[in-house]
Amino acid sequence: MQYTPSRNPLAHASTVADAAARHALTTVSPVKQTDTGHLYCFLGGDIASEADWMDLGHYNVAPSNTAAPTISGTAQVSVQLTAVAGTYAGYPTPSHASWQWQVSDDGATGWSDISGATASTYTPVSTDEGKYLRAKEGQSNIVGTVYAYSAATAAVVSTSGPTD
Repeated sequence: MQYTPSRNPLAHASTVADAAARHALTTVSPVKQTDTGHLYCFLGGDIASEADWMDLGHYNVAPSNTAAPTISGTAQVSVQLTAVAGTYAGYPTPSHASWQWQVSDDGATGWSDISGATASTYTPVSTDEGKYLRAKEGQSNIVGTVYAYSAATAAVVSTSGPTD
């Protein structure tokens, strides 16, 4: 987890009337960070008691992927596929930044970007037949950007189906 202070904790403590809190910040004391973007300082007493921790405010947390994006639809030429956003953590809350559809010959290696395929939907074309597709999603906040990938589709099939 990356710690980027949004303000000086000691300066913040000077606004706290409780002298014990100021003393705790100027001496060695445990600090805990949470995934919700809060920084807490232990004031003494019972470490398990929320009352004995002071919330120093928010800090920034780089985005991370908690569930990959998915693809809905059938991998078939001329049939539209839709990428569904994954879920992300971080502070400030990450926001959607980008989509990029990718193609691979075997569905496991050699992924390459499909030129111009940067929307949440993609309609496979005849050159995709027999290949595999996936969607790459980017999410960003002020700390950075994270990319997550959907699982590969089945091999793209022809609109007319197999011939005998």
